[in-house]
Amino acid sequence: MNLNAIDVVVREIPTDDSTLFAGLSDGERAYASQLAAGRRREWVAWRALLHEQKERWRLSERALRVAYAESGEPIFEGIEGSISVTHSRRYVALARTCEGRCGVDIEQLDRNFERIENKYISDTERTLTSAADQRFRAVVWCAKEAAYKCLGRSGVDFRRDLRIKEVDFEGGRVQIEAFDRLLEGSIRWLDGAVLVAVRA
Repeated sequence: MNLNAIDVVVREIPTDDSTLFAGLSDGERAYASQLAAGRRREWVAWRALLHEQKERWRLSERALRVAYAESGEPIFEGIEGSISVTHSRRYVALARTCEGRCGVDIEQLDRNFERIENKYISDTERTLTSAADQRFRAVVWCAKEAAYKCLGRSGVDFRRDLRIKEVDFEGGRVQIEAFDRLLEGSIRWLDGAVLVAVRA
């Protein structure tokens, strides 16, 4: 799917991850075998999806050998633009843009966002008309996570530095103000989950 000039690929994570191992390198298989079962499923799923997109996205072997920044952000060397990764219990998604940066986040709608909302929703955001919608908390979390990944900055305060200006549920879009920039995000609904993709 193409969201806001971002190519987004979403897959449901299979319960049995053994089928996903086939497309991985020996090093990736060795690394994955050391991970706990839940973490392994998600990691193997996004790596398998990345390999699946290799030709379409024209990724070199160098880009497939993903490194990690100190923040934990995956680094894809030798590519124009950026790739962003997200996964939830049920889904994995990759976002790709050939120019600038992008960010993507996916969350299950049954997550208890009320428990953490004071960490990421400001008093001003609570006054938005869309805040009355039960999906608001999930969309705001996803939008801010996607914007955070898109910006590639550390030390970001989700309440102070990332401000939701509008959530348009019907139009499938969200506006985020971040460090004097207005970012536009696209919202897509999946079975039991929401995905937001943002481009800078």
